[in-house]
Amino acid sequence: MATFIVFVVFVVYYPLVVVREERRLEERYGQTFRDYKQRTPCWLPRFANFSEPGTYAVKPAFVRRGILGSMWFLWLSLFHEVVEKLQELGAIPILW
Repeated sequence: MATFIVFVVFVVYYPLVVVREERRLEERYGQTFRDYKQRTPCWLPRFANFSEPGTYAVKPAFVRRGILGSMWFLWLSLFHEVVEKLQELGAIPILW
């Protein structure tokens, strides 16, 4: 029931937020925003408009930082697997 209530509140409240935000953006950016709004759907993406460039120019330091920042998940998964295997072998106790 709580999920339904949250959904109803969202459906009623969020369009009001969008209208206020669009009004502010139009005041701030004028015709540029109106052109963007005409090309871009408000709620569901229009995949026919998607185009991907042939190449991307990136800074290697940013890519490296992103990869290293994501590595914790892989290391945590590996650690979990090692602990699980050691527990199966009886090398370490099962605490939980």
